[in-house]
Amino acid sequence: MSRNIITLAKKLKKYYNINMLTATKKSQSIIVSGSTFFYKDTIKEIEGRKWDSMTKSWIVPLNGNSLNILSFIGAVFCQELQLEFGKYHSYDGTISIPLPIKATPYKHQIAAFNFALNLFESKKGFALLADMGTGKTITAIALMGRLFLDDKCRRVLIAAPKSILPVWANELNKFADFDYQIYKTPSDAKDSQFDLLSNKNKLNIVILNYESIWRLEKEFLEYKPDMIIADESSKIKNSTAKQSKALHILGNMSKYNIILSGTPITNSPLDIYSQYKFLNNKIFSENWWNFQKKYANFDQNNRIVGFKNIGNLLQRMHEVAYRVKLTSVVDMPPVVNLLRIVGLNPEQRKLYKELHKGLLHILDQQVSHDNVLVKLLKLSQFTGGFVTTDSGEVLPSNTAKLDELKNLLDEFADKKIVIFARFIAEINAICAILEQKEIKYSLVYGDTANRQIQVDNFQNDIETRVFVGQIATAGMGITLTAAHTTIYFSLDYSYANYEQSKSRTFRIGQSFPCTYIHLIVENSIDSKVFSALQNKKDIAKQLVDDFKSFE
Repeated sequence: MSRNIITLAKKLKKYYNINMLTATKKSQSIIVSGSTFFYKDTIKEIEGRKWDSMTKSWIVPLNGNSLNILSFIGAVFCQELQLEFGKYHSYDGTISIPLPIKATPYKHQIAAFNFALNLFESKKGFALLADMGTGKTITAIALMGRLFLDDKCRRVLIAAPKSILPVWANELNKFADFDYQIYKTPSDAKDSQFDLLSNKNKLNIVILNYESIWRLEKEFLEYKPDMIIADESSKIKNSTAKQSKALHILGNMSKYNIILSGTPITNSPLDIYSQYKFLNNKIFSENWWNFQKKYANFDQNNRIVGFKNIGNLLQRMHEVAYRVKLTSVVDMPPVVNLLRIVGLNPEQRKLYKELHKGLLHILDQQVSHDNVLVKLLKLSQFTGGFVTTDSGEVLPSNTAKLDELKNLLDEFADKKIVIFARFIAEINAICAILEQKEIKYSLVYGDTANRQIQVDNFQNDIETRVFVGQIATAGMGITLTAAHTTIYFSLDYSYANYEQSKSRTFRIGQSFPCTYIHLIVENSIDSKVFSALQNKKDIAKQLVDDFKSFE
């Protein structure tokens, strides 16, 4: 590969993964500035646009079409425009059927529910393109429940990343106001004691990760799901991947399909093709090559150098899509806490249990309270991906949380985020991932000398997308309101540190609800620490007192 091609690839990756455009409101217009060259053909599609040669920026009219197109190509909106975006995406449907959930829904959930029910009268596919923390799962549960109660749906298949599978089971248990049964495989559902064809008392639900579904494609064709939900649907953006092909086949034979995603586009607008092919292959009926020719610009060597006809693409997308941005929802609570449960593979789980067993042996020797906490550090280090030997050497133990962090970075490709971690080895690994993805970041930990410069860069530089901080060091005395999403890679045992770290984004100057995502290794010390923090307990005392009761 020539040096020129490598350079072009790096440039394209930078354009795809870093927000290079800013959009600010001025009277009844939007000023679009930044690196607009790559998107000039798309901006030219906006009726009434003007180029200001003095300021090197575009001026476009303030309306729903302009906001849709600018949002689609990754422009960063000022606060006023984020609120305007919400106004243009309110639904005025008239369906007033109650949502079958054990909770009071928010306005945007009711709107999305009604939009989808109206859509399902004539179409089979619905896209809920909603930011994390806005309750996509609850809305989908309400939809499957309503169709079940109306005798239109008996069998549901939910496809999701492995880390989100426990969330579905928990949310169904908490919110579903209808009878259902969850099965591990389609065969379990098919061979259950009650007759799927005649029994109307329970909704049959299979929840599996994408990788498992393509391996069980034949079984699912026999199971014949009435509804298929593709959660975090960007996982099927590659139309040639096995999991995508399986969902395309299954989606073609089901009655209702739903995609759930806050970031359906992680690399380019072309990502949408495969997801919508699953949703309803009539929306984009052209083949992949003709789709590319219609919406992408190519150079003489057939390399993509830009995009076109984005207005048409959005129009076709939004015929079956309801968009929810967290920054535009006015009735959301100020703080949303979310869990991402990650699993260890069998070998890693075995090592964790051996480490736990060894610490139990130490505890039986009646060591002091403080020594127990020191020993428990090893378990916390292990779930974060590392282990310290008796000689002080730090070695990798697993990549469970790091792999999930990569997924989250893709999901939040258009947003600024804060990442807190406890141990230096974790911070180094996180920074390595960011550098690999060519994501610009700020860093504050124990040895950081220029802390305010790091903070200022994150707050003021549009290209600095991520702030990485050690929770004991960066959790106090700084302002990080440029972000309203925080990822806790790991937690320490201090409730004060936890509350202080949350206040870095949720403080004066923050205009939007704040989302806190916690990476938790299932059946580990992580869940005990998180539970104690949520209950405002003495974490150290609880860990010592309950040590023998958890794995």
